[in-house]
Order: sequence, then C-alpha cells, then structure tokens
Amino acid sequence: MQQILAVVNEKGGTGKTTTAVNVAAAFAERGLRILVVDLDPQAAASAWLGVHEPDDVLADALMDDALLATAVVPSNVPGVEVIGATRRLAAAEVHLAREPGGNGILRQALAGLPSNRWDLVLLDCPPTLGQLSVAALTAATHVLIPVEASIGASRALPQILKTVESMRARVNPTLEIVGLVLVRFESTRHAREVAALLGRRFGELLLPQVVRKTVRLQDAQLYSQPITSYDTHSGGAEDYRALSATILERLPNAAAVVAGAR
Repeated sequence: MQQILAVVNEKGGTGKTTTAVNVAAAFAERGLRILVVDLDPQAAASAWLGVHEPDDVLADALMDDALLATAVVPSNVPGVEVIGATRRLAAAEVHLAREPGGNGILRQALAGLPSNRWDLVLLDCPPTLGQLSVAALTAATHVLIPVEASIGASRALPQILKTVESMRARVNPTLEIVGLVLVRFESTRHAREVAALLGRRFGELLLPQVVRKTVRLQDAQLYSQPITSYDTHSGGAEDYRALSATILERLPNAAAVVAGAR
C-alpha cells in the first residue's frame, strides 16, 4: 500500500509547512521519490518548492472528478514532485463538507495515482482541522504533528490527537501517528520545561529530535529552496535530516523503502 504521511496541526504558524517541505527534501536526499500534495489554499508549500502558478486540478479533482495525475509537476528539488494548491481549494472544502462521502474523495483521488511512481506521499494540510484536513486524515496512512515548545501551542495537541483517534475509529483504522516533533525550538527554560512536560505526557510519541529555531529557514523559504540545499551545513538542515531518518524508522517496511529508493 502507498505510504501517505499527513503533516497536521490546527494552529497556524507552527512550522507545519516548513516541516513538510524540508522533510520531503531530506527524504529526497536519501534517494527516495517524493510527492508533496499541497492542501492549503495559501499554497505556501507549492511556492517554497518552486511551483508558483499551479493550475486548479487538485480542487477540480475534489469537486469534479478531474484526473489528479495531470496536476503533478516537478519541484525545484530533485526527487520531489508536487501537486500544487490554489485558492480554489477553499471552495473545494465547502464542497467536501456538503457532499455525501466527502471525506473519502481525496483518498479516492490519490488511489488513482500511479502506485509505483513515489516511495512516499506527503500531505501538507491547512492550519485548521477543517474538511480538507479531515479528508487528508481519511487518506493518510500516517500522521506527523509539528508543535512549538510553548504552553499555548501544546494545548492544541489533545484536540488534534482526539481527531486522529476519531478518524481511526470511524473511517481509517490503519491510521497511525509517526510522532510529535518540536519545531522552532530555542533552548530557553520555558521551552525545556514544555519539552519535558510533553515527554512525560506522551512518552515515545514525542520524537527525540527537535528542529531548532533559525533565521536560515525563513531565508530558505524566501528564496524558494529547502534548507538542505539553501544552507546544506546549517543546523536546520542537520535537524531535518535527523528527523527524516527517525520518521523512516517508524514507518513500516522503512528499510525496504530506503533500499528500493532510486
């Protein structure tokens, strides 16, 4: 079965798109073939990966049964392809909410893609737990949840985890959480206390790697490059490479995925 990793957080500004883009690039460095599907109408992941004027095929696929494969375009990262987002996804979200069985439409569309073209599919979700995120959780096999090391950001976690559990119980019994990852981490007393609190509460669900806060990640986005190529020896690049390694360890058959990477 195609492995599909949804990057989800209902709170904006938590490094969700930063994580999706840079994990995809770190996977590609390992030789994996990656497809990034941008489900956020703001299209930040699309632009970051060099897709600045995508067409509306993704929205059309969610509303009018368009063939999703025709939306796949190359990115600016070797080994990474993209299905870009447009503002029309906002209308698609309304359509999914009204359509009987709307939660499963994205899953059906992704099932129509070539099964052997990519090793992993990453879904960059909107910064809400709206219909597009629900559709992503219906389609995904795994979930990655970026979270900032702050009390305010961590308070959203129970709702996200509750939603994932609800999706597993109702429509997607194979859905698994790869883990929670601390992003934009600064080694302050508050951040360390929050990290310790999350570790006690969530145990191994909290990944051992953190992504440190660095202006180089913002610069990389400005120049539409992942941190792994924009500043390949930076702390941010090291952090995302380490994170990608841990994610692969937690995916089933990860060794086979890496061994089969081209």
